[in-house]
Amino acid sequence: MKPSEHMRFTMQDHGLITGLLALAPDIGVMMQRLPSATLKRWGAVLHHDERTITALRGLPGIGQAWAEHYSQDERTHPPGTYGLSEAAGLPPDPCMAYSGGPDSFIIWRLLGCPEAVYLNVGNSASAQEIERVQLASKKYAPADRQIRVWDSGYGMRELPTGWIPYRNLRLILACAQVSPDVVLGRIAEWGPDKNPGFFRRVQRLLKSSKGGHFQAAADLPDVRIHTPFGHMTKTALVRRYLQVFGPGAVDDLVDLTWSCYGDGPLFCGKCGGCWCRWVAFRNNGISEERRYAQQPVRHEYYSRLHWADFRPGMVPMYIKRAYEMRGLG
Repeated sequence: MKPSEHMRFTMQDHGLITGLLALAPDIGVMMQRLPSATLKRWGAVLHHDERTITALRGLPGIGQAWAEHYSQDERTHPPGTYGLSEAAGLPPDPCMAYSGGPDSFIIWRLLGCPEAVYLNVGNSASAQEIERVQLASKKYAPADRQIRVWDSGYGMRELPTGWIPYRNLRLILACAQVSPDVVLGRIAEWGPDKNPGFFRRVQRLLKSSKGGHFQAAADLPDVRIHTPFGHMTKTALVRRYLQVFGPGAVDDLVDLTWSCYGDGPLFCGKCGGCWCRWVAFRNNGISEERRYAQQPVRHEYYSRLHWADFRPGMVPMYIKRAYEMRGLG
């Protein structure tokens, strides 16, 4: 339906002001023409999503206008016309960095099982991770698009906390060998090599070092890093997975992912991976207590926080994470 038609039909029932406000949702349509994948998704949600209707319902005038616009589109367009794909705004052939954890498994499935690379860097949990990667690939990946399991050629240093410096940089480089569009399973979190500033610097570095005419590399596409779920907590991501695939998909989430930084056979319950998994699963009613050597506790996780790591730009993320973990552990 054209914007003018939205305005005319809404004015007939609700007056001039509400009719004019009924034009506002089409701002979302214009946003979907922008190059940014994030803005495309925001535009889709702004234009035609029940969450927007719910958020604006209590506002006089504009809430009614948005609801009318939504209702008119539902009546005049075929079902599914405005369905919001998880891959909205992403290029058609990306390559995803796969880790074997819940985040990468969920995002990989929500994006339709694209090309993916798992890079074995010799960390303590690598055997457990590879086993889950291969199981997930065998069950869900198309025969011609199995998850690639590559050996890094040498082990990387793993700190006592389970942190592996530069791992994400190597994952980006590995995925860039498959596609210039690299998808990372980053959620609402911050790490030295897992934040928007780092991704921008890596893109600039790779652009400056790819070569020129002398190397016959001038036409190589620039590497672009995409994090389409960077706004979601792990709890929200698991919730989205269950909404899309149904409660019956819980078994896959439990059996085909590994979170602990240790080598098993049980989750240690002490590391950050265990705590974050336990919180997200608990918030979504998923119990796997028997998989932990001990129940994760908040103190083990919070004791490593330090004021020197504080980033003012990450305050919204801090608030999301604190709200996610409230009352647990």
